[in-house]
Formats: sequence, structure tokens, C-alpha cells
Amino acid sequence: MPNVNPIANSAKTINGGINSARDAGKELTKTIQSVQKDVTDVAIEQDKQRRKAQRNIEDKESLLVFKAIEEYERLNNILKKEEKAKADFINKHGLKEWNKVVQLKVEVEKEEKMFKKAYNSDLGKSKRAMMWCIFFASWVTYLLYVNKLI
Repeated sequence: MPNVNPIANSAKTINGGINSARDAGKELTKTIQSVQKDVTDVAIEQDKQRRKAQRNIEDKESLLVFKAIEEYERLNNILKKEEKAKADFINKHGLKEWNKVVQLKVEVEKEEKMFKKAYNSDLGKSKRAMMWCIFFASWVTYLLYVNKLI
């Protein structure tokens, strides 16, 4: 009988080892399945993001097309109104007077360009003056700080 106990103990130890290995295998399988699920979830999310980005690009492109169409229609309406105004004016006052109107239009456009150029020049001067003020204020602040007055 004394020989049976070591065999029984060995069998129990082997059985315990097998059970531990089986449990470890189950845990490993669960971990692998969890990682595979995470990888799949990430791939699905990336696919959704890619599709959403593509839809946004397509939406922007179609919005730009619609904006271009609206701008075309707006400009086309302006041209039609100008042509109608021209025809009405010529019928009422004649072609010679229309040529005077066109000349006035050119002069007004020149004036607008001149005013815009003057505005931009004044704006540039103002910006330069502001930069000089900031420079001198910084310099004065530095001198006051160095001389421990502030």
C-alpha cells in the first residue's frame, strides 16, 4: 500500500497540472479573442472615419458646385439687367448718350480704384505708425525695467 500513495499523489499532481494548463489555455484563448475583437473594432472605426471623410469631401464639392451655379445665375441676371437697361436707355435717349454713360462708368471705376489705392496707402501708414509706437513703448519699458524703475 505504501506504493499506492506516491502513485495517487503523482496522479493528483499530474491532474492538477493538466487542469492548470487547460485553464491557462482557456485564458489565453479569451485574451486572443479579446485582442482580435479590439483589432476588428479599430478597423471598423477607421473604415467609418474614412467613409465619413469621403462624404464630407463629396458634400463640400457639391456645395461648391451649387455655390458656383448660384454665382453664375447672379452674374447672368446682372448681365441681363444691364443689357435691358442699355436697350431701354438707347431707345429712350439714343446711342450717343449711351456712349456718354459708358464713359461716365469708366471714370467712376477709375475714381474707385484711386480711392481704394489711397485707402490702402493710409492703412499702411497707420500700421507703420502703430508698429513704431509699439517699438518705442517696448524700448521705454525695457529701459525702465533695466534701471529698476518698474
